[in-house]
Amino acid sequence: MLSILYLLVSAMALVPLSAQPGGVINNQYFSGVPKTVNDTTFPIDLKVKRTSDMVLVKCPGDDYRHTQTRDSFKLNRTIDRGDLKVVVVKDMFIWVPLMEHSSRVAHINCGELGINSGGNNRKFYEWSYNVRWENGSDLKGLIRREKMSVKISKPDDMCSEIIDDLLIFTTTFNNSIMMVDPKKEYSTFYTRQLFYLFLKPNDTQTDMINKPCGIVKAYYDCPDISLTNCGSYDKTKKINNIKINIVKAVEKEKVIEVKLDGGRDTNFYRAEKISITRMVYNGKTLEIIENSTKLITSEFKIKGFEVVRLSYNCLSQNNEKKIIETFYFAPTSEDHKINQFVKYDKNDSTIQPNCSVNWMTVGYLEKIKYKGSETSLKDIENGSDNEGILKKGGNFVFLKVGNEHEISLECSYRTPAGTITTVTRFVNGTKVLKGYNTDGTPIFDYDITNKQMKNEIEQLKRSWYQKLVDSCGKIGAIFIIIGVFLLILLCIVVPLLVIYVKILSPCMKVRKYKNLYPNVYNFWESLTNESFEVYCNSIMDKKYLSDKVTNRKVIKKIEGGEEIDVGISDLFDSTLVACYKNMPKKIKAHYIYKDTEDRKYILSDALTKDTMYSFWQMVYDEDIGTIIAVIYDKKTGGNDQASNKIYWPEDKGTYEDISVKLLSSIKTNILSVFGYKFQLSKKSGTPKTIKIYHVSNWKENDIPQSDLQFFNLYEEIFKSSKHKNFLIHSSQGTGSRVYMLTYYACMYDAITSEKVLENPLFVIKKIRDKRYGGNIGAYEFAYVIKCLVTTLFKNKILIDMEKRHVAFISSYDDFLYNYMTRQAKMDPKLLEFLSYVNIIDSAKIDEYKAVFNGIGEIPQKDHPVYFKRFIEAAMVRVNRKTRYADIMCLDSTAITIKGKSKEDPESFIHANKFDYTTTDGRKRKLILCQAPLAHTRDDMLDMIFRHKVSIIVVLVKPEEADHKWIPYFPVGNEVFATDNYTVTKSNEKAVDKNHISESEYFLDGKRGEGRFKFTILHYRGWPDKSIPSEHMSIYALYKRIISFGSDDYIAIHCSAGIGRTGTLALIMYLIDTVNFFPTFNPLARLLCIRQHRYGAVQKFNQFVFALLVVFEHFKKQIDMMDPGAYKRLNKMAQNAFKKEMN
Repeated sequence: MLSILYLLVSAMALVPLSAQPGGVINNQYFSGVPKTVNDTTFPIDLKVKRTSDMVLVKCPGDDYRHTQTRDSFKLNRTIDRGDLKVVVVKDMFIWVPLMEHSSRVAHINCGELGINSGGNNRKFYEWSYNVRWENGSDLKGLIRREKMSVKISKPDDMCSEIIDDLLIFTTTFNNSIMMVDPKKEYSTFYTRQLFYLFLKPNDTQTDMINKPCGIVKAYYDCPDISLTNCGSYDKTKKINNIKINIVKAVEKEKVIEVKLDGGRDTNFYRAEKISITRMVYNGKTLEIIENSTKLITSEFKIKGFEVVRLSYNCLSQNNEKKIIETFYFAPTSEDHKINQFVKYDKNDSTIQPNCSVNWMTVGYLEKIKYKGSETSLKDIENGSDNEGILKKGGNFVFLKVGNEHEISLECSYRTPAGTITTVTRFVNGTKVLKGYNTDGTPIFDYDITNKQMKNEIEQLKRSWYQKLVDSCGKIGAIFIIIGVFLLILLCIVVPLLVIYVKILSPCMKVRKYKNLYPNVYNFWESLTNESFEVYCNSIMDKKYLSDKVTNRKVIKKIEGGEEIDVGISDLFDSTLVACYKNMPKKIKAHYIYKDTEDRKYILSDALTKDTMYSFWQMVYDEDIGTIIAVIYDKKTGGNDQASNKIYWPEDKGTYEDISVKLLSSIKTNILSVFGYKFQLSKKSGTPKTIKIYHVSNWKENDIPQSDLQFFNLYEEIFKSSKHKNFLIHSSQGTGSRVYMLTYYACMYDAITSEKVLENPLFVIKKIRDKRYGGNIGAYEFAYVIKCLVTTLFKNKILIDMEKRHVAFISSYDDFLYNYMTRQAKMDPKLLEFLSYVNIIDSAKIDEYKAVFNGIGEIPQKDHPVYFKRFIEAAMVRVNRKTRYADIMCLDSTAITIKGKSKEDPESFIHANKFDYTTTDGRKRKLILCQAPLAHTRDDMLDMIFRHKVSIIVVLVKPEEADHKWIPYFPVGNEVFATDNYTVTKSNEKAVDKNHISESEYFLDGKRGEGRFKFTILHYRGWPDKSIPSEHMSIYALYKRIISFGSDDYIAIHCSAGIGRTGTLALIMYLIDTVNFFPTFNPLARLLCIRQHRYGAVQKFNQFVFALLVVFEHFKKQIDMMDPGAYKRLNKMAQNAFKKEMN
């Protein structure tokens, strides 16, 4: 029978699809298939000339088009959906591994090719091959032996040095083909197993056969030959330098189980042939019994006491090594005695008292004892026995007898490990005819004349039942027999029931579920065979990140004189929801997964007041039936200004042509989850119902206390929401909470489906390929895995027969122990911030980077609405009030000058106010602005005067003057004057070690407006287009600003007023409000700043730098929680800076 396992591997996109309108024609990649196909085209003959019994054969995939874009191809269902391991990479074409058959011809049906014959009509052909091997397969030229046990290895000079360039296949023990991951350990390898190494086919290869570049044959350390059901046999003896293992046995037939014990992996040598030879002991040496040698695999039978020799030819690097073990199945005592009773007729010469020279095959006659006299076999053979009554004849020594009625003869035998003595009572009688057999042969017995002896023999002949009746009577005997029978039955049935309930039934279920859910048990095997910490940290492995991100070309743009990264969100536009193009106000939402019930999972950005209509339009158009909103309920504590209002109406709401009406509440059995049923009505549309489930008590940076939270969410919500699509989001769009829940639901669906899944982590990779972000920390991923395992066990899909579940829970607890220990040491006054520090890792940093550029972004078409004043000011060609045309200034938070209204163009200055309340209840007032131009310095002074700006922080270096900024105050002791104001320096402190100078000034209005005093803190250590080389000086600047204790406005500016300016403002905002909000969320705080000062914090390294300064401020509390945490955070920040530089 041909062994073929269809594995879809290494299918590659051959040309960029989007670059060719109307589709791609692929027939040029099948050199042996003509462009014109007819009824005689298939099957196509393919010849294999290389000496290998395995090759890869190319078949089309579902996206294959032969010569026209309207052609089609449908993959053979056996390949696509059978119980075979299928790994789909692309759908252009696939490679199918194929083994040679004894007939040297194999037939493969790839699928059905549809050729367009005009319009929508197609003619279908079965695309098939006859693969022929020429001249047989001689593998010796390619095969190299390699030592391995559970992990594939190969010679360094075979094929390619880079293991990722190879595809490796092997045949399993049951002759099916499997693909081997060189980085994974397997418990199914076996000796002499062949591994076929193929170079990965490139994307332009036209050959239809791919041959291996090398074959590896597995070997390992030679095993021991051991007996598994004979207890301990550590006692040995040597005979003529042959070691003999002494095995205690009983004198009856027994099946002996034997195995080749390879130490680490006992299955490596399973089913190997072992040679067994029976031997006989001649008193001095062991001799082989002719024609007794045969081959066995796992067991052999002994008939009492025996000597056997087991041997195995073990494969090694250059030859085969013979492993030999000899076993003597001996009596339990070294001086074993056997009592026998024999009847004989002294007149019958065929049966006389005797001792055999050999007892079975293990004893050799040493001496005979008769009537107290001992005679050795040697004396008998020499004829020197005392009385001459013992004579050797052939293989027996006979006793010459007289008229005795009873003779006792003792035969003593020497064995390889002691003696066996038989004591035989020969009783004389008369041979009499008792009858005939059915075939006519006579039946004889011996009539004993001695009455006492005859009675003894008769008693010996009586059955146990007759003896029982004599003792207890017939009725008593029957009751005793019934009682004993019931007792025996009870002793048998009860253990059998226990064995069935405890062992057999679970084993049968495990086997059944392994066939039903192979992905689940492969996942469980992989999870429990390696360190749980290592498995959890693999969530950050590069191979599970989005290829779109890791392979992208970094694109920079100049904004406000700074070179910045344009971000990655546009990389995922191909997976945007279909209705995105119709949204009046864009809200990015992506299809990220389709489950086994054809339900789509959608993740979206957070809602704003402006995108509310677009959101409900998406819910209606995308046929979303269930929304899971992970929004912390501020009513339970805290007062987060950013998202204090839930977006759904309490009763009814109207959003342009869509009305949303609450129908009822939905009761759930899930802690802190509230459900609501709404009706969506749209003009010229059919009403639809949706369910919204509000997960209300899950804070950012928290891990839920119980894994039942996710389990109950899945059972009550995901399972019950049939046929319609899901939307999952949070008040911040998608963050770690949304991705944790999404990964859990999608991984559970994937591993319990019929499709073969090599690794559940690839589900996460596919999700990351659909939407930006998706990075979660190791502790968060540990919780996801714990919930996944809990769900599999509670749904009785996963059954544990080896107590691995207990070990897994222990590993989870151990992994989270440090996390929980640090929680216990947190300062209660900084609980939310320290919870954030406790969970942040490099994955969190990567997640921040993924969404950084898109936070607070306003679509360009909406700019006239939000930046009207700026656009008008930027259009002025003479004395323009804007330094950079691409740095926008929001109308909503704009500062006005000269006492004029916002509508007056003269009131414009590129500055925004940002007011907030600190943790201690103080009002902090900031103005974030650009450095003035030469002709707008009077505007700058007017802003300082009118808005009572008592502190100004300048973040540009003096050497940047003229092209990045210009002073609006006296540099020396002169008086600086503009049209409306004069500035006089009153005091000055030199530049300190932290690059900060401090100067005090008087600002006087020329029209008698009065005098105002302000201070300038000039930080001179921030290099252009970068961040400071260290953070302590910026931290010193922060403390210097706070030390003034002013309730007046504090103005901060660099050149453009968003990069360096936004970074310092973010530092102040994060520290000032560390306990003000329910959770410490740097992205939410960044969004808030950008909603006041558009584009604040230009570069991602500036964002990380701000976090580093915040960590410095709370270093004491961080060290109390975890002495090593600050060092890790610092290193994490430095790594992020290096990545940005690269």
